Order: sequence, then C-alpha cells, then structure tokens
Amino acid sequence: MHGRTIACSALIALLFAAAVPAQTSQPQTTQPSAAAAQPGIPALELYHVHFAKAAPGKMNELIDAYKQAPVPAGEPGPPLILRHLQGDDWDLLVLSPLGKEETLTPAASAEEQASIQRMRGLRTQHGDTFTSGPAWADVRAALLGGAAPAVTSASMAGTTGAGTAAAGTAGAGRAAAAGANLPEGTVYTVTTYRSLPGHRDQLADTLRRVAAVFPDRRTILQHVEGASWEFVLLQRFDSWSA
Repeated sequence: MHGRTIACSALIALLFAAAVPAQTSQPQTTQPSAAAAQPGIPALELYHVHFAKAAPGKMNELIDAYKQAPVPAGEPGPPLILRHLQGDDWDLLVLSPLGKEETLTPAASAEEQASIQRMRGLRTQHGDTFTSGPAWADVRAALLGGAAPAVTSASMAGTTGAGTAAAGTAGAGRAAAAGANLPEGTVYTVTTYRSLPGHRDQLADTLRRVAAVFPDRRTILQHVEGASWEFVLLQRFDSWSA
C-alpha cells in the first residue's frame, strides 16, 4: 500500500479543530482506487496529475524541487515532469505513477515535510487530480518511447477540449536534468476534456478510439478525484514539425 503525504497548514488545522469536536480514534485515510473509474478507458493503475505555477524567477528551482522530492515507498517510480511552452496558465505538469492503490495521510516524514516547505516558497498555485489509466509500463512507453523519466518542456493551448504542446527539455536547453535520456526536441500535447451532461461514456469511447490510432504515442487518463475535467489526453511528437 502506498503512502503520499498531504501537509495541511496550521490555519486550516485550527479552523477544522474549531468546527469539529476532538476525536480519539485514528484519522481516516482516503484511498482512491483505479477500480472506481468509469468504463470505456483502461483503469489499471492510478496517477497523480499535478499542475503548478512557478513564482516569478523560480522556475528552475521549482523543477529541481520536484526532481529531488522523495518518491514514496511502493510507488512505481519518479514522476514525469513537463514544462509549459505555450497555451494555458500553468508552468509544470508533474505526472506521478501511484500503482493500483493510494493512501493519503496527514502525517509527513521529515524529508517529505522539508520538500513540501521548499515547494511552497517556489510556486504561486497548484492543482491536484487523481486519475486512472493504463499500466505505468504502457504509459511510460507511450510518453517516453522507452527513455527514462525526466523533466520535459511542456506547452498547453487550453483545457476542456483544447490541446497543449510540450517539448522535452533534454537537448532543448530548458532546465533539463543532467544526463536526462529524452529524445532531443520531443514535443507533447496535453489536452483536457469535460463531457456534456449524460454523455461521459460517449466521450470516453471517442477518446479511447483516438488514443488507439497511435497507441505507442498517445495515452489517456480519466478523472477519479480532483479537478473539473474528466479526461486528459497526452500525445508525444518527435518535433514541432512532426
């Protein structure tokens, strides 16, 4: 069972304590499950989709903070980090594989707490969404083409059905990790979708067929908990002209 820590501010903790009587039992944990996803798209494993906006002048430091953050025990591996190039109002997309189950707990190790505090001083906002999708080996193959996870430049042109382009930082001169094993000039599109009421399954089926056209370059994840969008489609290109 995996453990990802969510740290709450003292203010939030105090407000909660004022509104709810003290409890002696252990706090309950939330366990998103890949099995909770809707039909139409493979829901074999969970993923944490994290969009972040860097504080002015702090982009490279924020990238380093995400790269150096501890990976919780039991999770399949380090996250894939995409850096925004153009489009929607975010700077980084951090995609973390979680496996088949994820446990959220208010407790944090000293290492995790230090990492959280560091990130707080480097970003102005962030959003978190739990999603489900194919096995990490398949997602990794589609997005990296067999390369090792690393920081990748990303660009986005909107949400709710609008596409986003992203490019690998390795060889692109944008905060690439030393020795990052990403194809030079790699570009990604990141597109989020939200269906009309009552048409979620139809949208899921359509996106599934779209992703199946190039299964070695496209992957789609579906919302479990978090943001208002329902699906995110990521696609890898070898260059801007591909």
